[in-house]
Amino acid sequence: MNVSAWVTELVLAQSSIEDRKATLACILRVALTCWNIGNFNGAMEIVAGLKSNKLKAFWFSISDEPLPALDFLSAALLSAEYERALGRALAMPECRLIPFFGAFLRELRSNKLKAFWFSISDEPLPALDFLSAALLSAEYERALGRALAMPECRLIPFFGAFLRELR
Repeated sequence: MNVSAWVTELVLAQSSIEDRKATLACILRVALTCWNIGNFNGAMEIVAGLKSNKLKAFWFSISDEPLPALDFLSAALLSAEYERALGRALAMPECRLIPFFGAFLRELRSNKLKAFWFSISDEPLPALDFLSAALLSAEYERALGRALAMPECRLIPFFGAFLRELR
Protein backbone atom coordinates (compact mmCIF):
# COMPACT_ATOMS: atom_id res chain seq x y z
CA MET A 1 0.00 0.00 0.00
CA ASN A 2 1.37 3.42 -0.88
CA VAL A 3 0.91 6.63 1.09
CA SER A 4 -2.00 7.95 -0.98
CA ALA A 5 -3.93 4.66 -0.66
CA TRP A 6 -3.20 4.59 3.07
CA VAL A 7 -4.59 8.12 3.47
CA THR A 8 -7.77 7.15 1.61
CA GLU A 9 -8.22 4.01 3.71
CA LEU A 10 -7.51 5.91 6.94
CA VAL A 11 -10.40 8.28 6.25
CA LEU A 12 -12.72 5.48 5.14
CA ALA A 13 -11.92 3.38 8.22
CA GLN A 14 -13.57 5.94 10.51
CA SER A 15 -17.06 4.95 11.59
CA SER A 16 -18.73 8.38 11.74
CA ILE A 17 -18.65 11.57 9.72
CA GLU A 18 -17.28 13.41 12.76
CA ASP A 19 -14.43 10.90 13.09
CA ARG A 20 -13.69 11.27 9.37
CA LYS A 21 -13.59 15.06 9.71
CA ALA A 22 -11.24 14.78 12.70
CA THR A 23 -9.02 12.39 10.74
CA LEU A 24 -9.05 14.77 7.78
CA ALA A 25 -7.91 17.61 10.04
CA CYS A 26 -5.00 15.51 11.30
CA ILE A 27 -4.04 14.38 7.81
CA LEU A 28 -4.06 17.97 6.55
CA ARG A 29 -1.76 19.00 9.42
CA VAL A 30 0.62 16.22 8.38
CA ALA A 31 0.47 17.35 4.74
CA LEU A 32 1.20 20.97 5.69
CA THR A 33 4.06 19.80 7.92
CA CYS A 34 5.46 17.83 4.98
CA TRP A 35 5.25 20.99 2.87
CA ASN A 36 6.91 23.11 5.56
CA ILE A 37 9.85 20.74 6.09
CA GLY A 38 10.48 20.31 2.37
CA ASN A 39 8.88 16.87 1.91
CA PHE A 40 6.94 17.96 -1.14
CA ASN A 41 6.49 14.43 -2.44
CA GLY A 42 4.92 13.39 0.88
CA ALA A 43 2.55 16.36 0.74
CA MET A 44 1.51 15.40 -2.79
CA GLU A 45 0.97 11.74 -1.83
CA ILE A 46 -1.36 12.87 0.95
CA VAL A 47 -3.25 15.24 -1.35
CA ALA A 48 -3.59 12.45 -3.93
CA GLY A 49 -5.05 10.16 -1.27
CA LEU A 50 -7.55 12.79 -0.25
CA LYS A 51 -8.57 13.34 -3.88
CA SER A 52 -9.39 9.64 -4.36
CA ASN A 53 -12.74 8.80 -5.96
CA LYS A 54 -13.36 6.48 -3.02
CA LEU A 55 -13.86 9.60 -0.86
CA LYS A 56 -16.49 11.22 -3.13
CA ALA A 57 -19.38 10.57 -0.73
CA PHE A 58 -17.37 12.01 2.15
CA TRP A 59 -16.54 15.15 0.18
CA PHE A 60 -20.22 15.62 -0.71
CA SER A 61 -21.13 15.36 2.98
CA ILE A 62 -18.78 18.21 3.93
CA SER A 63 -18.97 20.30 0.75
CA ASP A 64 -20.06 23.41 2.70
CA GLU A 65 -16.93 23.45 4.86
CA PRO A 66 -13.89 25.42 3.69
CA LEU A 67 -10.62 23.51 3.54
CA PRO A 68 -7.94 26.17 2.98
CA ALA A 69 -5.04 23.78 3.66
CA LEU A 70 -6.21 21.32 1.02
CA ASP A 71 -6.97 24.11 -1.43
CA PHE A 72 -3.50 25.61 -0.88
CA LEU A 73 -1.65 22.32 -1.31
CA SER A 74 -3.69 21.25 -4.33
CA ALA A 75 -2.90 24.50 -6.11
CA ALA A 76 0.65 25.05 -4.84
CA LEU A 77 2.08 21.69 -5.83
CA LEU A 78 1.33 22.36 -9.49
CA SER A 79 2.22 26.04 -9.65
CA ALA A 80 4.98 28.60 -9.33
CA GLU A 81 4.45 28.44 -5.54
CA TYR A 82 6.08 25.02 -5.58
CA GLU A 83 9.08 26.46 -7.42
CA ARG A 84 9.41 29.23 -4.81
CA ALA A 85 9.12 26.79 -1.91
CA LEU A 86 11.65 24.49 -3.59
CA GLY A 87 14.06 27.43 -3.92
CA ARG A 88 13.63 28.31 -0.23
CA ALA A 89 14.24 24.69 0.80
CA LEU A 90 17.33 24.42 -1.40
CA ALA A 91 18.73 27.57 0.24
CA MET A 92 18.57 25.96 3.70
CA PRO A 93 21.50 23.54 4.14
CA GLU A 94 19.75 21.82 7.05
CA CYS A 95 16.63 21.05 4.99
CA ARG A 96 16.38 17.41 3.93
CA LEU A 97 14.51 18.15 0.73
CA ILE A 98 12.27 15.53 -0.86
CA PRO A 99 11.03 17.04 -4.13
CA PHE A 100 7.66 16.35 -5.69
CA PHE A 101 8.71 13.92 -8.38
CA GLY A 102 5.61 14.60 -10.45
CA ALA A 103 6.87 18.13 -11.12
CA PHE A 104 10.26 16.70 -12.04
CA LEU A 105 8.72 14.13 -14.38
CA ARG A 106 6.46 16.80 -15.90
CA GLU A 107 9.59 18.84 -16.60
CA LEU A 108 11.29 15.80 -18.17
CA ARG A 109 8.29 15.29 -20.48
CA SER A 110 8.05 18.96 -21.41
CA ASN A 111 8.58 20.25 -24.92
CA LYS A 112 11.84 21.83 -23.74
CA LEU A 113 13.44 18.37 -23.59
CA LYS A 114 11.75 16.77 -26.60
CA ALA A 115 14.89 17.04 -28.75
CA PHE A 116 16.93 15.38 -26.01
CA TRP A 117 14.57 12.39 -25.71
CA PHE A 118 14.52 11.92 -29.49
CA SER A 119 18.32 11.99 -29.54
CA ILE A 120 18.65 9.09 -27.04
CA SER A 121 15.53 7.07 -27.84
CA ASP A 122 17.55 4.13 -29.22
CA GLU A 123 20.16 4.16 -26.45
CA PRO A 124 19.83 1.87 -23.43
CA LEU A 125 19.69 3.56 -20.02
CA PRO A 126 21.47 1.08 -17.71
CA ALA A 127 21.48 3.42 -14.70
CA LEU A 128 17.73 3.88 -14.94
CA ASP A 129 17.21 0.14 -15.40
CA PHE A 130 19.45 -0.59 -12.39
CA LEU A 131 17.61 1.86 -10.13
CA SER A 132 14.21 0.58 -11.20
CA ALA A 133 15.19 -2.97 -10.28
CA ALA A 134 17.35 -2.20 -7.23
CA LEU A 135 14.83 -0.16 -5.26
CA LEU A 136 12.64 -3.23 -4.80
CA SER A 137 15.38 -5.81 -4.27
CA ALA A 138 17.99 -7.04 -1.82
CA GLU A 139 20.41 -4.51 -3.32
CA TYR A 140 18.34 -1.76 -1.70
CA GLU A 141 18.67 -3.50 1.68
CA ARG A 142 22.46 -3.69 1.28
CA ALA A 143 22.70 -0.02 0.23
CA LEU A 144 20.47 0.98 3.15
CA GLY A 145 22.74 -0.93 5.54
CA ARG A 146 25.83 0.82 4.16
CA ALA A 147 24.18 4.24 4.49
CA LEU A 148 23.03 3.54 8.04
CA ALA A 149 26.60 2.59 8.99
CA MET A 150 27.86 6.05 7.97
CA PRO A 151 27.01 8.61 10.69
CA GLU A 152 27.61 11.50 8.28
CA CYS A 153 25.07 10.13 5.78
CA ARG A 154 21.77 12.01 5.87
CA LEU A 155 19.61 9.08 4.89
CA ILE A 156 16.24 9.56 3.22
CA PRO A 157 14.79 6.07 2.71
CA PHE A 158 12.68 4.88 -0.18
CA PHE A 159 9.27 4.65 1.46
CA GLY A 160 7.92 2.16 -1.06
CA ALA A 161 10.29 -0.44 0.38
CA PHE A 162 9.28 0.50 3.93
CA LEU A 163 5.59 0.15 3.16
CA ARG A 164 6.25 -3.21 1.46
CA GLU A 165 7.93 -4.37 4.70
CA LEU A 166 4.91 -3.31 6.76
CA ARG A 167 2.66 -5.60 4.71
